[in-house]
Parts: sequence; C-alpha cells; structure tokens
Amino acid sequence: MPTDVLAGVALYKGSVTENVRRKRMGVRFLASLALVLLVAQAAVAGRDVRDRMKERAARVAEEEAIPIVVRLFRAVENGEVDAFRRLLRKGADPRSLDQDHQALSHVAPNETMLKLVLDAGAPVDAPNSWGATPLTVAVGDGNLGKVKLLLARHADPNARDETGGAPLAYAQDPAIRAALVAAGARDPYDGSTSPTPRDLSRGGR
Repeated sequence: MPTDVLAGVALYKGSVTENVRRKRMGVRFLASLALVLLVAQAAVAGRDVRDRMKERAARVAEEEAIPIVVRLFRAVENGEVDAFRRLLRKGADPRSLDQDHQALSHVAPNETMLKLVLDAGAPVDAPNSWGATPLTVAVGDGNLGKVKLLLARHADPNARDETGGAPLAYAQDPAIRAALVAAGARDPYDGSTSPTPRDLSRGGR
C-alpha cells in the first residue's frame, strides 16, 4: 500500500480517536458541572429551609409574648376559628373580658363565630363599658343572624345601656324589630334621646 495512503489512514484514525477523547471529556465536564449545580442548589435550598424555620420560630416566639387573652380576642374578631380553638386548648378563658369590658360575644363578627364563643362559655348578656350587651351591639350592626342566635340563647331583649337605650331603640331592620318584639321587647321610647348604635360598640370604632 502506498505510503501516502497509510499516512492518510493513520491521520484518519488519529482524528477519530481525538474526537472520541474530546467527546468523553465533554461528557465528563457536563456531568461534573451538573453535579456542582445540584450540590449548589441543595445548599441554597437547605439555607432557605433553615431561614424559613428560623423566621417561623421568631414569629411563634413573638406571638407567644402577647398575652393569651389578647390573642383570643384577636382570633375571634378576625373570625379565625382554628386559632380560637387552639387558644382554648392552651387554656384561654372564653369568659374573658377585654380592656373595654367587652366579652367575646360582643366582638364576634358573624353568626358562626358567635355560636362558637357562646358554646365555649362566653356570656350572653354581659354589658360592656357603655352598658351595651352583645344583643344591643348585634342590633346596632344590623346582623339578624346574630340577633336571632342571642335571643335563642335567652339574651334580654329589654336590657338597657348606660344611656337608657334598649335594643329595640336601635333596630332599623324590620326583621330585627320583629324578632325583638317576638322575644318580648317592649316599647323603648320614654322621652329620652338614644345614642347612635355603633357608639356602643368599642367606643364607636
């Protein structure tokens, strides 16, 4: 075989071998790069998890520093059923009063939460600092569901606040007026001027 042909074959074989070697090196490089990226990603993810755990622990510690009665009222006002039940399990007293002498039954925002606090032991007829009972507040809010629930739990339909106003004096919804009358509410008008209903709930907030 001619020498130039042999040289060509040798050159071809050398090129093929070099190409294979380069491909193998490239594969090993990509595999190493992928491994490095996976390790880096795992490290970042680990830091993220640790950071989230630290943040959660800090939030829990901050929350635990707040008096349990404050957290209880906050949960009820925000309609947080699970938080309310969790705080009861921790020993929170459902008969607690806040700084305005309001019971949980005053601040429950809806019928569902009101039923929960009443079932837990919150008072039905406790007057707040303005003498308003939960029924008076519910009437002033125009919440028929809460009014009916409180009346079903034997709330006094004739309870007077510190101004002498009774729930019927604040009822603007005909359905609420009818519910109060059916429960035994008497004519509240005796010549006195009644305050705005919302003035009796948390100082008009």
